[in-house]
Amino acid sequence: MKLKDRVGQCYELSFQEMRRGAWDYLAHGYLHYMGACIYHAWVEKTERVDSAVGTHLVVMAFDPVWGAYLPRDAYYRMFDAQDINRYTRNQACEHALRTGVHGPWVEIDTSRLKLLSADEDGFTRSGPCKAARG
Repeated sequence: MKLKDRVGQCYELSFQEMRRGAWDYLAHGYLHYMGACIYHAWVEKTERVDSAVGTHLVVMAFDPVWGAYLPRDAYYRMFDAQDINRYTRNQACEHALRTGVHGPWVEIDTSRLKLLSADEDGFTRSGPCKAARG
């Protein structure tokens, strides 16, 4: 599926990814992209990573819209992302069955959104985020 076909499908694609993959959490939150604040969904899991200094655990994030698979900290920095609600596989399936939609399942609590101001990339982001979902 091409990127243009995935845009606007984050809740459905992330839910499908959660159901078929070995993901720990389905995250609903928001991110910033090119100055716009977008309500969004992605999945996360903890992986064991072996390196020269030993074995450690890294939380990875996968965004099925952008195709980005990277450490959660890097994903959150890259997209200035913030999770608002996190769901286990069972919780996500229960919400989807109860509501008939892939998300979001609750009214987005804008009180938890961080207020952002102009930063090094020059964008001024006023919060709370009021952009379109997707």
